[in-house]
Amino acid sequence: MPGYHQHFAAGELRRFLCIAALVLAAELGGLACDLSPRAPENPGGDPGPLVGLSDPDSVTLQIKLGLEGGFITSYMNAFADDFGFHPDAADSASLVIENPGVFDNWNKDVERNTMQVVFSRFTNRSVTFVTVPGESAGTGPGTVEVAEDYDLLLDSETYQGRALLSMRLDGSGDWRITQWHDSRRQGSQLPSWSVLRGENRAGSFAPASEGGGRPAAPTQNQVGVQGYLGAPPPSPGPLREGSGGTPEHSPLPGP
Repeated sequence: MPGYHQHFAAGELRRFLCIAALVLAAELGGLACDLSPRAPENPGGDPGPLVGLSDPDSVTLQIKLGLEGGFITSYMNAFADDFGFHPDAADSASLVIENPGVFDNWNKDVERNTMQVVFSRFTNRSVTFVTVPGESAGTGPGTVEVAEDYDLLLDSETYQGRALLSMRLDGSGDWRITQWHDSRRQGSQLPSWSVLRGENRAGSFAPASEGGGRPAAPTQNQVGVQGYLGAPPPSPGPLREGSGGTPEHSPLPGP
């Protein structure tokens, strides 16, 4: 990936220049250079891997690369400027009671701020997407709805659900997500991405009792044994009738 190679090349160049400076200092005297090990440069200015979003399958790949690498620009490349997120009703119920409005006006800026918090909280991040068979279709010229089952692992915490992703082909020939309708996966007691987003939304939604901090995310054991919020999964809708996943990134209809 370009970002990694550039970082490696920059480090090698710096070491070469330092060695050259030492040689010069030995001859002229008075010059010095620090050859002590350096911490990795802050990747904040590195956008990370940006893939060509030439088909809907590449959009979830872009999310995966950005999330696992911790590159917020790479992650956000998958989302349109008019992006909106819609949480699972059952998983969001307790969070809405505690912090009314926590999911209101969820746009691209809120998504960016929230996932930056997630990136800073969790060291090990991985996600897999599996296209749900028979649940993806073109909805008009240059638009498509894609149903993806996801498994999201963040350190010791696991999130699982289904994302109905509305995508649009923009003028540059790239597909991007305009709407994300989230739901808990049928039969699963693990929390969905809705819980992660609601717990980590940056801004004015933290409980006053925590002094402005965020409520701690539930552990996997708390979720798996008791079921998050103690609420049963919502009644199966049209997207919950699939019988499981298929190989990742099944072919999708064209625009």
